[in-house]
Amino acid sequence: MNTITPILETFRYNHFIMVLLTDDLSEKHAVWRMRGQTGSSVTWTVGHLCRLREETIHLLNGPQSKRFKKAISDALDADGSKEHDFRALMDVWNELHDGVERVLSDATEDILQTVIKKPMAPPHVKTVLDALIFYGWHEAYHMGTMAMIRAALNYPETSKRIMESFRK
Repeated sequence: MNTITPILETFRYNHFIMVLLTDDLSEKHAVWRMRGQTGSSVTWTVGHLCRLREETIHLLNGPQSKRFKKAISDALDADGSKEHDFRALMDVWNELHDGVERVLSDATEDILQTVIKKPMAPPHVKTVLDALIFYGWHEAYHMGTMAMIRAALNYPETSKRIMESFRK
């Protein structure tokens, strides 16, 4: 197995979980915030993770696009005080996932070992590979918070939905 395979599978699994976390979520609940309305909303979280997916594409020398900038910026501004076109944001997520799939599939060992100057990650991240590992973990962390929001809003348990999807 090459170095990129487990990274690619992590991003694929994160995408699978993202779909389960959001496919039945209402627009109203997508902007709802925990912790007395001071925490992150699902909309904000998806926008944040879209930014990381854009960075992933950039790190792997993929095509740069400004066309998602407004949708992501609007999502990051959706603090629960206004409705937001959540389905359009999920379309952005899906397109970015396709782009991440492409660049990860084409990644070489040389690219993975490239030292990066200013990653959107903690200081210990030095190479493209380090960043990809961090981004995969970071996505999973945020998906856990999204599952907590779903639970607080009485949506079906994420773990049950995952198990049901495996039975299909």
